Amino acid sequence: MNQFLQSVAWARFQESAGRKSIRTEGGAYGFVHALPLVGTYLYTPRWPLSGTGNDERRALLRSAEQAGCGWLRVEPETEAALVEWRQ
Repeated sequence: MNQFLQSVAWARFQESAGRKSIRTEGGAYGFVHALPLVGTYLYTPRWPLSGTGNDERRALLRSAEQAGCGWLRVEPETEAALVEWRQ
């Protein structure tokens, strides 16, 4: 992945801002956010990528669950990746 929002530098910045960063088995970064009333969620900017497999998706869901997140916010890089995610 060569997206800045999926880079080590971005993860370090998020951590310096007080957010927990999670690196999944598949190599994606997710960042734990907390909102009043709705709770904690895992946000994955510019992920999933096209061609992301089911194992990587399951790894992301496991990571979110282990972090105590109630929901997941994905922000794929392309519309094609979003269509694949929904299938």
